[in-house]
Amino acid sequence: MNRVGLWGRALAVICVLAIAETVYGAPGDLAEKANSKEGVPTLVEASDEEKAVLYTIGPGPTMFERWGHSLLCFQPASAFSSNGALVSPEAPDSELVIDTSCFDFGVFPRASLAFIVSESLRGEPLFVPQEIAYQNAVGRYFWLDRTIERQVLPLDTAEVFDLRDRLSDVVLAAEGYAYHPFYNNCATQLRDVVDEFSGNALKGDEGKRDGPTLREFAKQGFTGRMLSLLGLELLIGGSADQKTTAWERAGFSEGLKALVLQRFGVKAHVVYAQSWKPPPTSVHAGRALLFLLCVSLSGGLLWARRRHGGADGVQWRVCVGIYAALIALVGLLALGLRFYSSYPEFATNWAPVVFLPFDAALPWLGASLRKHYVVGRLASLVLLGALALFSILSQPLVGMALFVGIPLGLMGFFWFQEKTGDHGPLIHR
Repeated sequence: MNRVGLWGRALAVICVLAIAETVYGAPGDLAEKANSKEGVPTLVEASDEEKAVLYTIGPGPTMFERWGHSLLCFQPASAFSSNGALVSPEAPDSELVIDTSCFDFGVFPRASLAFIVSESLRGEPLFVPQEIAYQNAVGRYFWLDRTIERQVLPLDTAEVFDLRDRLSDVVLAAEGYAYHPFYNNCATQLRDVVDEFSGNALKGDEGKRDGPTLREFAKQGFTGRMLSLLGLELLIGGSADQKTTAWERAGFSEGLKALVLQRFGVKAHVVYAQSWKPPPTSVHAGRALLFLLCVSLSGGLLWARRRHGGADGVQWRVCVGIYAALIALVGLLALGLRFYSSYPEFATNWAPVVFLPFDAALPWLGASLRKHYVVGRLASLVLLGALALFSILSQPLVGMALFVGIPLGLMGFFWFQEKTGDHGPLIHR
């Protein structure tokens, strides 16, 4: 290398050093500027602090998603303003928000729905908490087109740190819990732990029992689904018919969101809104199906009696047999759930008395015994309906009593027109 090249490089280095000293100053000046308000902005200690953020997800299509979902995420405090909104609202999910983790208490094993339902009914702890990346915990609901809302909980730094630490311990313990749609689910798990680390500020005074019943909440989840609503009508007992407190309503995701607003004054911010509006549905679809079945059974009995030879006709005997089998089947199902499941709603169900399994014997009863049986059954149905009507029994039984009683009363009417001894059992051995 020639001398000109060497001198050129040396001159360039000297120029760079001179410019650097002019712009940044000496090391002493750097220290002064770092401590002054006019200096280059520096990261404050609070930049690593986190906020506990409650995410409420709208309802989904499967049984365990019908009441929505709740998640608790830990995200940088610098991403949110003092009122819980994002600092940059034009970027609803910036890298600061996305690059975080969430705790999900609604994770269940990869198995058939029938297995999960049956084992949950028995009280088996199939659901486990997991710490999941934001993109898998929350981000997937963008693709599933389900509404996403967030609430930044007003917990201080120490409370947030202890809360995360506690949830991490719960995940590491890998202890599952037995799912119950009212008392033990993703919302109740988060409700309880947030209440604990907020000094019971979330629960506070539970308040009056002035809200919808648990049965009404369940119906809202299954709105429009006839068979599910019919199951709620027939198989859920009176323990689900008591008015709820705000704390009990927080056992559902929407109720938890409402309780956080009520206790903490934290408004929910919509992250994503479902792009389509579901068609209008009714929570009374189950009762409508029950009414249609009642009309069908009664109509079949009238048709068979008037057109096919009375009690001796094959069609009449078939209709009576179908009625007796249906009533007995529902009664046995309700009775089986009472002993099979640990859910209190099945233990308080009066359906086995309304849908008496002994009705299966109707086609085999003689004429005289048959009449006495019908009178006794109708009297018991009237009594149960009256007790429910006057709220002595909390369970709504009037619809069920009418479903059983109308076809049975119709059969009794025709049987009492006959002379005793004219006809024996409908089905001979």
